[in-house]
Amino acid sequence: MTEQEAAARRAHAAALTDLSRQLADTAGRDQKIATILDQLGSTIAARNTTLEEQARHATQAAQEAEHAAETARAAAEAAEAAQRRAEECAAAAENLTEMAEQARQAAERETTLAVRAGQDVRAALSGSQERNRAGRDPRPAHQAAKRARPLEQALQAAMTDAAQARAEATAAQEEIRVSREHAARANAERAAATATLTEVRHALAAAHAEAATQRERAAAAEQRAAASPASE
Repeated sequence: MTEQEAAARRAHAAALTDLSRQLADTAGRDQKIATILDQLGSTIAARNTTLEEQARHATQAAQEAEHAAETARAAAEAAEAAQRRAEECAAAAENLTEMAEQARQAAERETTLAVRAGQDVRAALSGSQERNRAGRDPRPAHQAAKRARPLEQALQAAMTDAAQARAEATAAQEEIRVSREHAARANAERAAATATLTEVRHALAAAHAEAATQRERAAAAEQRAAASPASE
């Protein structure tokens, strides 16, 4: 073997060694790239899963907020209806109180008239009796007694009317008391309904705001989930 052939063989062996080293380096790099790609794929998949989960949670929260808003709206309508009923009850109680007061005043007037009539009859009967005792009445005693009987009957009727008028006045006063109690309860219910309505309206506004916020978060999460594969 000549020196030239030996040099060629050494050069060929060195080239093979260098090529083997390069192939080994390339295989190592390919393995690293494959590992990186696998890790990147796992990271992307995990990120997409997280974004999808966030989007689902945001959507569910938005639905719950909307349901809360609907519930608050129904409560507001119920509170408004209760307030209207309370106002109607208060108005009816005020009307009943006014009617009872008018009845009481009428009963007092009837009582006064009955008492006056009784006093007039009593005075007339007393005058007739005095004339009979004094002997100034020329009519017989039985005629005087006969004349006194209608007066006594009128007196009894006047006393009966007075008692009835007093009873009516007492009943009217009781009706006034009951009506005032009803009015007080109606006013209290109206005040409570108004307070409840105010609270419910505040809750409704908060629920609407929360629903809007959750909808915005859900939309943003969906946009991030949709844009993530393209950006990677």
